[in-house]
Amino acid sequence: MRRFLFLAFILVNATNVPAQFSAGIRIGLSFPDFYERKSSVLKDLEVHTEGRAAFEPGLFIHYKITDRIDLVNEFSLRPKNGTFLFKYNESGQIIQKRGDYRLDYLTWLLLSEFTPGNISGWHINLGTFVGILALSHVNGSKEILSPAGIYYNIELDCSAREDFRGPDYGLILGAGYHDLSVLKQNLLMDLRVGWGLPDISKHGGDLFLLNAVQFSIHAGVILYRSTKRPATLPVKL
Repeated sequence: MRRFLFLAFILVNATNVPAQFSAGIRIGLSFPDFYERKSSVLKDLEVHTEGRAAFEPGLFIHYKITDRIDLVNEFSLRPKNGTFLFKYNESGQIIQKRGDYRLDYLTWLLLSEFTPGNISGWHINLGTFVGILALSHVNGSKEILSPAGIYYNIELDCSAREDFRGPDYGLILGAGYHDLSVLKQNLLMDLRVGWGLPDISKHGGDLFLLNAVQFSIHAGVILYRSTKRPATLPVKL
């Protein structure tokens, strides 16, 4: 957490140059597309997941660097919800977990916006994101079959950190439109696709990738605008 805040502090100060900037709130709707794969190498390993749509609230600071290039800092809560089934071998025991999961990531996004040609308002997004797992929950069951043939069934209503990893990072590509005159240039719209690079599941290793692709639609409202001007020295006549 401290590393995350430190990076955010450095970024904000590094971009503290004379330029027009705006700040506001943003809400997104994400549609996860998780890979579902069975292992053909380890016969006792089986993984199934099904993601669900979720809302992403956030705050943003938008810096106008040039007429065609903008820099966007965004801080958001990116939930990942869905159902899961993990079946694996642990110390000779066959363990099967199934149920619903909810993962809430505090996420920092750094995006560059490019305006192509003379097309006013339209832009292309390209950037990266880093997130930490703030809250997690699993509701389901855990079935255990011991080497002696003894069967256990345990209800799960706990944190998901036993099965899911904390860090999350990846790349973002998207396109959007802003400066709608009918709303006094205060509305932002974006369509994004994100590629998660790490496997946030602790089961399967290289054989299974959870957190592959995530599509999202975002709408934002600018609440504050400011223009930074270079300081001028008084001139004596």
